[in-house]
Amino acid sequence: MLQPVAAGFRDHTGWAVAVVLGGSVAKPQIMRRMTVELVEPHLPRQVYHAIASGAAPREALGEVEASARASTLARVTDLAGELRDAGMALGSISVASGTQAVPPEFDRILASHTLLHSAEGELYRDCLADAASQLGIETIRFTQKELARDASDAIGIDPETLASRLSAMGRPLGPPWQKDHREAAQAAWIGLAKLEADRA
Repeated sequence: MLQPVAAGFRDHTGWAVAVVLGGSVAKPQIMRRMTVELVEPHLPRQVYHAIASGAAPREALGEVEASARASTLARVTDLAGELRDAGMALGSISVASGTQAVPPEFDRILASHTLLHSAEGELYRDCLADAASQLGIETIRFTQKELARDASDAIGIDPETLASRLSAMGRPLGPPWQKDHREAAQAAWIGLAKLEADRA
């Protein structure tokens, strides 16, 4: 029987840090730690910024979206396969949700620096969620600003204890174990708690 595990992603523009946790909610174990590229390197990661500045044509958005969807699906497929070969089943993926709604009007996005960032963030986060959906993996969405609180609630420990345990969790691995890794681990821990609750 495959061991259920959960992955958490700390996304950036065109790439993400991922941490996979297994074991139990009380005693989680880090199964994988990696950086994942979400778009082909020759394309502009900040495609909305590139279009707004005139560095790329409007058509570049479609090319970047297609590349991001294909690349992200390939990375998640590879991760799920690697875990399966090691006796684990990727049961959930935790991905942040945007805090600002992105309007459908392209020109409105290009006219707002804030919306440029929001649109680019949502592009890659949605690709991660879509890849999970295509592979039949549950997607858990969270708000980045509320991640620590959500993780504390899901795990049942206070934020200070959570922060201490996250720091200790990465120590045996050695560097890097930076803020991105700790946040990805928090997100994965939420998923692990959901998997455990579903089995109860």
